[in-house]
Amino acid sequence: MKKIVFILFCNFYLFSIEISPPVRINPDSIEGSCLSITVDLTGKVWVFWVSGEIYAKYFENENWSEIVTFPNSLDWETSAGPVVDRSNRLWFFLGNDFYIWGRYYDGGQWNDLIYVPVFPCANFSHKLTVDSSNNLWVAWTTDWWAPYPIYTRYYDGANWSDTMCVVKDTMGDHITFSFFPDKYGRIWILYQTVGTVSQLSAKKYENGRWSEPFIFSGLGEDGSMINSYNGEFFVLTGKGIKIATGAIFQVYAIRFFTLPDTHIRKIEEDTLSWFYYPYFSLNADKENKIWAFWSLDCEINFSIDKVYFSLYNGSEWLTPELIMDTSDDIWSPVKTCYDPLRDRIWLTWTSRKDGIWGVYVSYIDVNQTSVAENVQFYARPTIFKDWVNIMCKMKEKDILSIYVFNTIGQKVKTLIKKRSLEPGFYNFYFDRKNLQSGPYFIYIKTKKIKKTFKTILIR
Repeated sequence: MKKIVFILFCNFYLFSIEISPPVRINPDSIEGSCLSITVDLTGKVWVFWVSGEIYAKYFENENWSEIVTFPNSLDWETSAGPVVDRSNRLWFFLGNDFYIWGRYYDGGQWNDLIYVPVFPCANFSHKLTVDSSNNLWVAWTTDWWAPYPIYTRYYDGANWSDTMCVVKDTMGDHITFSFFPDKYGRIWILYQTVGTVSQLSAKKYENGRWSEPFIFSGLGEDGSMINSYNGEFFVLTGKGIKIATGAIFQVYAIRFFTLPDTHIRKIEEDTLSWFYYPYFSLNADKENKIWAFWSLDCEINFSIDKVYFSLYNGSEWLTPELIMDTSDDIWSPVKTCYDPLRDRIWLTWTSRKDGIWGVYVSYIDVNQTSVAENVQFYARPTIFKDWVNIMCKMKEKDILSIYVFNTIGQKVKTLIKKRSLEPGFYNFYFDRKNLQSGPYFIYIKTKKIKKTFKTILIR
């Protein structure tokens, strides 16, 4: 299988972050914009997208299913889900200015419509989660009063609880970013306040009530929060600082065990236009590595200009890497989820690179994020005008092939074919002769290893 390979250096070890080639899952007749991705208890990977109607596909047995359509005849503005409960039911909800409603999918069909009793009325930013007792929780923001407060309710399968106010004060409007349970049965909510102050805060629901807020001082642009397998909490957020030439945007990773024992570590800083806006995604794998992704809006056409990645390996964050840019023609925030059965991080996004609104999916095999063994490869530069230097270190005798493919899978160059090489260092060069500008994939194969490097030719 061809793969895009990104090389990270940390403590003088070579780490390879391999991303599978993107697969478009929507047909030409149903263009779409990506909504969300999740994994159910049987290992099906679900992707939801919208194209007038709401559609979904799931990945099972190394293939994508036929389209599953979400039944809906009501006007909607926001969506939440899918989330999976302990009965492996897949919940998906929609909302507008007055209502929140949804259904669950039991593996064969969608159930009857369920309305959330929302008073005050719902407006935006509603989120779903499932607690340890298999109750479905809904959080929403309302503009019935100003400033906008956040409310919650949970559904036990038969009845809805009373409405609970999470936050309502005069400091500003409140918007929910993350909503999830931890291993102790508590429900956590991460929200932004915008008004007389701009800040990011978290609360937990425990013993029948919502706690006082923990405030991440001075941080409030956007955020994502996750609970790792060993009980640690991580928050990814950012802050824009306006300056004369535009803005400095700083991305922060926050790690804590129990509030308020918090450590803030800045993992990225860049100079961006003030109109750029971040989107964050966090995932924790079974080895307690934290996978952080963030993307930035382009102010010109509201598409995604850049997508970055970093990994927390248990002691430090790796240097952030640019994994997608304007050449990928990203038109939506990249959504991610962790697949514990396959030990993968899945990514999905919308792109127009094929001339239609396509929903694309790739994945990272977590167990391949390790020190390279018998053969090490390194390709630079990844964006080039003349040539790419491919350096190989062979630790034992092997047979090597290197090919170059374009974005539709056509082989455009053969650099070396089934050549037997002794241990040592080797250099190969991929030049631009007879090629058009655009992305290319350098596919490297030995008896034991298959790797792919993504490169971009510009003229």
